[in-house]
Amino acid sequence: MPRMLLGTALTLVALAVAGAPAVAQDAPPAAKPPGNDERIDRIEKELEKTKAELEALKREREGEARKAPADEKPGEAKPAGEKATADAPHAEGFGEEFVKKFGPDAVVTWKDGFNILFLDSDRDGTPAKDAVLHQVGVHGRLHVDYRGFFEHSYPTGDEFRVRRARIAASGFLFKYHEFVVEFDMGGFASGIRDAHMDFHYIDQARLKVGSHKQPFSLEQLISSRYIPFVERSFFNLGTSNIQYDIGVQLHGEVGPLKYGFGVYNGRGQLTRDDNEDKDVAGRLVLQPFKGDKESVLESFALGGSFSVGRQSSSPQDFSTYAGSTYIDFAPDVSQDGTRWRAGGDISYAVGPVYFLGEYFHMRLEDVFRGTGATRVEESGDILSFYVGAVLFLTGEKAAVGKRVYPKSNFNPFEGGTGAVALAARFDQLHCEKDFFRFGIARGTDQVDAVTLGVRWFLNPYFKVEGDFYKAWFDEDILGDERDEWGMNIRFAMEY
Repeated sequence: MPRMLLGTALTLVALAVAGAPAVAQDAPPAAKPPGNDERIDRIEKELEKTKAELEALKREREGEARKAPADEKPGEAKPAGEKATADAPHAEGFGEEFVKKFGPDAVVTWKDGFNILFLDSDRDGTPAKDAVLHQVGVHGRLHVDYRGFFEHSYPTGDEFRVRRARIAASGFLFKYHEFVVEFDMGGFASGIRDAHMDFHYIDQARLKVGSHKQPFSLEQLISSRYIPFVERSFFNLGTSNIQYDIGVQLHGEVGPLKYGFGVYNGRGQLTRDDNEDKDVAGRLVLQPFKGDKESVLESFALGGSFSVGRQSSSPQDFSTYAGSTYIDFAPDVSQDGTRWRAGGDISYAVGPVYFLGEYFHMRLEDVFRGTGATRVEESGDILSFYVGAVLFLTGEKAAVGKRVYPKSNFNPFEGGTGAVALAARFDQLHCEKDFFRFGIARGTDQVDAVTLGVRWFLNPYFKVEGDFYKAWFDEDILGDERDEWGMNIRFAMEY
């Protein structure tokens, strides 16, 4: 038995010794050949480079790899009205169906409204600012107001109302042919507002044809989206019937001068002309320091306006900011003579504050009441002025008649506050006393008002405004009232 065990053990040892060389020969080498590391590194680098190129092409196709201009900070909004350029996302990023409908050179943007732009297919070498061949945009505004009184119950009463509900299409075709069509669905002034074409080949001389505002008054020409107060001044409220008119206007900018000169029906917004007489209106604005970025007077502007034409209908009544009539022309009063208007204005913005003011003079000739032996006829003047200021408490840069871009949009979850501003205005209007003496008009010959307001811009497109005012009348209106203390609060969406 021991001999048997010893033989088995010797056999196992002999097999182990004999197999050792074979195991050692089949084992993998302890180190990689020297040339493999360099080849692997080169392949990995090439793969990374290819991957990066594919990602870049994918982002470019989806319109996500557009770089902002050097002078624009990330996330910073561009000024209103700036044209889209060739660095905007192209149509391919919106899929094949979009390209089939609009073509490969369409661009969709959101800039003060929804816009579709079509790039010039022959734009090779064209500067970016001239690359857009056609543009069509949809814009609008919604103003919901609350008007109330603190002391008295006037005929207008405390009320909510839709002051404006407008939708507009605007843009240009073949670069130089601009158009605007705007419809107002508000309950107090529904119908077509703007409906005009503008031939814009050069900035120095443009031709506007259709229904648009006469070139008169700084405050009137500022869009209701950007006016500094909830309602315009007494004079502009009392001449609103003739501000939109149908006609033709030559306008433009030549250096520091901006001008407008036009001929109109003289009957007001989309009203058929009932005579051969036409109104002539003009405006000239001087900005002596325009373009001088180093001057604190860069925004300073002086303006003058005029309008003259024959009037053959009843003069328009004058009302307060809340609609209370203080100059009421009698129902049987009419005019068959010349109506002319003249005005001057001044505006200036510096830092977070801007100022503006205007003076108006309107003369109504041959205003009469009655017929035959009872006919009474008079001519008289209406004089008015206002001065106002707006201060941004949150530090935004002030500008007259432009959209406000808050430093931080209101967001209760991220700490954004929006922009907050205070506003103040003094407003006065005086009417010819003889109109009241001879029964042509009823009410008061003079009204003065002070307005204090606060504005909260939640973002560039939503805001809340509140104006609180006190008006004093020289004579009683509405029976026995000598003053009016009221408020106008507005919730606005404007895009």
